Amino acid sequence: MKKLTFLSMVTAFGLMGSTALADSYQASTWLPQSATTVKVTYSDFAEAVKKGTGGEVSFDLHVGGALLPAAETLQGVSDGVAAVGDILSAYTPADLPLNNVVGDLGFLTDSSLVASFAAAEVKFTNQKLREEWLEHNVVFGGNWSTSEYHFRCGEEIRSLADVKGKRVRASVGAQIDFLKSIEAIPVSVPGSEIYTALERGSLDCTLVADESLQALKLGEVIKFSTEMPMGVFIDGATWGFNRDFWTEIGAKNRRVILDEMAKYIVLTQVGMLADDETATKDTQARGVKWLTPESDLALELEKFRSSYLQTLAKAEVEKRKIEDPSDIIDDYIKARDKWTKLLANVDKSDSDALIKLVRSEIYSKVDEKSYGVK
Repeated sequence: MKKLTFLSMVTAFGLMGSTALADSYQASTWLPQSATTVKVTYSDFAEAVKKGTGGEVSFDLHVGGALLPAAETLQGVSDGVAAVGDILSAYTPADLPLNNVVGDLGFLTDSSLVASFAAAEVKFTNQKLREEWLEHNVVFGGNWSTSEYHFRCGEEIRSLADVKGKRVRASVGAQIDFLKSIEAIPVSVPGSEIYTALERGSLDCTLVADESLQALKLGEVIKFSTEMPMGVFIDGATWGFNRDFWTEIGAKNRRVILDEMAKYIVLTQVGMLADDETATKDTQARGVKWLTPESDLALELEKFRSSYLQTLAKAEVEKRKIEDPSDIIDDYIKARDKWTKLLANVDKSDSDALIKLVRSEIYSKVDEKSYGVK
């Protein structure tokens, strides 16, 4: 297969080339180089894929949205600007409504490992979710999950009165709905712009996991963290592959990539847990105060959670203009409960044990000869 360099492709055709016509295939992530989801999930993963395929599949990595900003990654991968990219379904809700239903279910999950593995299993096996990716010429490869989100603010948030009218950055539908229920004002801001928005005062708070305090340097611009768990954030596709690329590399190379994804999604999650701990210590050392919410605010969260699952299917139909997603919701809840049991007696820092489990339960069951192939 004859290849052109990306530079010559851009010069000759703008950004209108096939990913197959590349000296090295292009990989894009919107996160900064310092993030675990870049260091492990892309840099180390790319090296492993290059070695495992004997150099037949090699990626040039573009970080920090340099090639494709977060909100444009789905379209960019679909069009072949990148062969693979980290796709945030929350930024393209109209294009990926069913995947956003899965994202909303993160609100009912309190473990990043459980959320990551359960969501991946469902996205590989649920036909509707698979087809939603394929409709965009994208093949799903796996997803990471953050730990639980909390209020991170420039001023104290303890009570309902404190949060009323506050501009709070949120990207997950369930979190947005909860904020509206307590009369806060949800604001959509890309992750790369949260720091500036907090610094300038256009945001009062953001909802993020501990790891982001350091990865996005938010510990420099917040003063308080209110410990009020509002679910996890589940990525759309940590690896979303252009379908033409995925088809053309052949079954042998696809098997290599599938095996490496089983390894590196685990290493990503374990690394993020370690980053959570480091970020918390660093942020507290900067003088940021950890707060406990008052009973009225905590009670509102508990009330919202208790009714959330019962009304979710109907709410998703109305909000996203989709058919009844009850099968997707049921599949995720079953997978969540399954992974909660599977991980109950596993050391969460034992990467080898986790990799073995994820490979056997998820990736070994994906058929490299047919999955995602045109």
